[in-house]
Amino acid sequence: MQYMIERGHSGPARVGHLRSGKSKLKLPALMGPTTIPNTDCEYYVPGRDSPSNNGLSIAAPTFVSSANTIALDLPKDEEPILSPLFPAMSTLGKEASRILLEEQISRLRDLQDGTSPDNWILRVPGSLHHQELKILTPELQEMGIRAVSFLFDGNLGPTSLQNLRLRSMLPRNWTAIALGCIKPDMFPILYYFGFDIFDIAYAEHAASRNIRLWSYHEENMSKESHPIYCSCRWCAETGLVNTKHPDMTELMHHNVGIYRSKLSEAVHFYSKGQLRWLVEGSTHSRPALAALLRQVDYHAYDFIEEFTPTVGDQPQPLIGPESYNAPAIRRYRERLVERYSPPQDCQVVLLLPCSARKPYSDSRSHRRFDRSIERALGSKRKNVAEVIMSSPIGIVPRALERVFPVKNYDIPVTGSWDAEEIEIAASALSTHLAKFPESATVVAHVSGGYQEVVQDAEDDISQSIIYTIDDVSATRKSSLESLEEVLLDLADVYALRGGTPTLLENTVSATLDFQFGTGAGKLVTSGNVSYRGKVYGNIVCEVDDVQMCTFVSQIGNVSLTLEGGERLLSLDRYQVHFDGDKLRGGSLFAVGISEADSIIRPGDEVLIIGRDGDLIAVGKSEMSGAEMCDFDNGMAINIRHSRS
Repeated sequence: MQYMIERGHSGPARVGHLRSGKSKLKLPALMGPTTIPNTDCEYYVPGRDSPSNNGLSIAAPTFVSSANTIALDLPKDEEPILSPLFPAMSTLGKEASRILLEEQISRLRDLQDGTSPDNWILRVPGSLHHQELKILTPELQEMGIRAVSFLFDGNLGPTSLQNLRLRSMLPRNWTAIALGCIKPDMFPILYYFGFDIFDIAYAEHAASRNIRLWSYHEENMSKESHPIYCSCRWCAETGLVNTKHPDMTELMHHNVGIYRSKLSEAVHFYSKGQLRWLVEGSTHSRPALAALLRQVDYHAYDFIEEFTPTVGDQPQPLIGPESYNAPAIRRYRERLVERYSPPQDCQVVLLLPCSARKPYSDSRSHRRFDRSIERALGSKRKNVAEVIMSSPIGIVPRALERVFPVKNYDIPVTGSWDAEEIEIAASALSTHLAKFPESATVVAHVSGGYQEVVQDAEDDISQSIIYTIDDVSATRKSSLESLEEVLLDLADVYALRGGTPTLLENTVSATLDFQFGTGAGKLVTSGNVSYRGKVYGNIVCEVDDVQMCTFVSQIGNVSLTLEGGERLLSLDRYQVHFDGDKLRGGSLFAVGISEADSIIRPGDEVLIIGRDGDLIAVGKSEMSGAEMCDFDNGMAINIRHSRS
C-alpha cells in the first residue's frame, strides 16, 4: 500500500489516495464490515465472509496460533491485511503491549513468503507507551509496514488520548486507521489529528438496538414519543419514524448517511482551512471531547503545529477557551517572543485595544486613534511603538497586524475577559515590554478587560505606565483628547524628533524576522534600500534598485526574489536540498528532495539548494519539512523564482 498525498493542510488532516495493487481508495474514507452498505472500503474475515469486490477490501483474519494457518486463509494478491486481533488485546496492561506488538511483527516475518509487508495493517495496542512505538518504528519501516490501526472504545478517555499520542509518533507517509466504536461526533477531532480511514461498524450496532444516530446525539426509536424529523430518504419515504420497531436495514442506512455527512462536513472545512474551528465547535456536544482537545493541545502540540499552515486568507473563528491554545495562536505568541525586535530608540509604547474588524487599521476605532496620534505628534510618531492588545492572541505590534493569524482571527468582542485570557495577555504584555528600555513610558489607552490585563502585569513591567482613561470607551471624544494631551507631554519630555515615516520599513523588516527568524530583516534590507507601495496592498523592497522581496498584505507574508533569498543563506534556515542542479516547471515534488529543514511548515517561504550547494530557486512550501523527507510523492513546493 502507498499513501498518495494531495495538496493542502489544516492541521495533520490531509486528503489523498491509498493505492493497493490495482485498487485506489480516495482518503479520507469510511470503512465497515461487508454487512454495512455504502462504505468506501470493507473488511471481511477470510474463510467466513466473501468480499463484495466493489472497491478496496481488507482481509481481517481471526486470531490463530500458527502463522501457517493464517497463510492458508489469506488472499494471495495485493489485498491489504489487517493483523489478527489478539485475545483481550485492548485490556492488557502496558507490560504486555510491546510483547503483543512484537508478536505481530514475528508472525509477519513468518508470512513474508506469502504476503508483502507493505500490505499489512499493524494493530497498535492502546496501552503501548509512545516511546516504545518510537523505538520499534525504524524496524517496522525497514520491514515495509506503511499502515497501522488503533482501537477506540467510544468513551474519549485516557485510551483515546493515548491512541492520538501514538498516532503522532508515526512517519508522515503512513496510513492511520481508526477502528472500534467511532461515533459521528468523533469524526472532526480524529480527522483533524490525521486519521485517514474510519470504521463505522457502530452504525450497524446502533441500528440493532433501534438507535438512530445524529451528529451529536443518539435517539432510541423504541422509546421516543416525539421522534426527530429527518429528510433523508430512509426516514421520509419509508415511514421510519412512525414505528416503535423500525426496520433495522432502513435504520442502518440512515446511520450510515449521518457518518457520510460528518465526513463530508469535515473535508469541507478542511478545504477552507477551518477544520480547527469545526473541531472546537464539536467540543460543546460532549464534555469528553472538550477534555480530549485540551489534552491534545497540551501533549501533542508539536505534532499538530507541524502541519498547521503559516498563511491563510480565510477567517479563523475563535469562540472560547478551546481556542486559547490552538496551534496557530500559540505559535504566533511564541514566535513573537522569539523573533520580534521592536524598532530602536522607541521611548513611548502606546497600548491600544483591538477591534472586531481586521486588520485593525481598517477599523473605525483605529482610524480615530490614528487621527489623534497624528494630531499630537505628526512626524514624531515614528518614535512611538503602537501595540494592540487582544485575546487570545495576546499583543500585536502594529507592524505585524497583517500576519497570519492576526489578520484572520474572529472572536466575540464583549470587553469582558476571563481569568485565563487575562493571564495569557498579561504574560505576553510583560514579556514584550521587556524588549524596550526601562526609561521608556507605557501609555495605556485601554479600559475594561484590557486595563485589567495591564494592571495584572504591572509588577512585571519595569517601565512607567500612564493610564489615559478610566472605565470609559477608548474612542470617546474625551478619551481621545486625553490621549493627545499625554502624547504631547511625552513628546516634550523625551524631546522627540520628527522624521520620515517608517511603517513600510518596519512592516517588511518585522515580517521577515517573523517568517525566517531574528536577523532576517537586517540581512535582506541592508544597504541602499528603498520601499514603494502601500501597507494595505503590496510593499516592494529594493536594494540598489534590485528587488529583494515583496510584502503581500492579502496574506501578510513576504515573498522573496532569488536576490533576497541569497541574503538569507547565512541563516541556514528554511532550506530544502534538491537532488539535481536545475528545476523544470513550477513545482518541486517530494521525490526530488534529499533534505529539508524540520522547521518548515505548510505555507512557508523556502530556499531551494541545488546539488552543488547554490541557491537555485525560492518558493512556497506545500508540506512540512518532515513530510518532504518522508514522502516520495506529492507536491512539496510551489516554485516562484528559479535560475534559468
